Amino acid sequence: MARAVLLIEDHAPVRELYAEVLATAGWHVLEQPNARGLVDLLLRSPTVAAVVLDWTLPGPSGLDALRTIKRHRALRHLRVIVLTAHSSSTLARQALAAGAERFLGKPLRPEELLQALDESSQLRVEG
Repeated sequence: MARAVLLIEDHAPVRELYAEVLATAGWHVLEQPNARGLVDLLLRSPTVAAVVLDWTLPGPSGLDALRTIKRHRALRHLRVIVLTAHSSSTLARQALAAGAERFLGKPLRPEELLQALDESSQLRVEG
């Protein structure tokens, strides 16, 4: 079975680009434009190993979604990579403190996203 990743990105062209890159690399991609219903979706999708999460989302923010994942006993093991066009050291610290594995600034090259998903769970800040 293909590795599965949940991609949460509100900007459709960006989401479609990242989904295509991930699928080409062998990932099974679930796409969402927002974090509404996140817990239910993840609980119904046990093959999801990672979440790629935009920081700025309509409704619950990326930070709220990250905190929700990390507070939930059955989901806290998931690797979460946060993407944002508003990168700063303050946002990076917030994301990492909330449990994100990586914090990547946009725009990013597709290979950066693939590398972040394929690396060990070492905490790093980039962007």
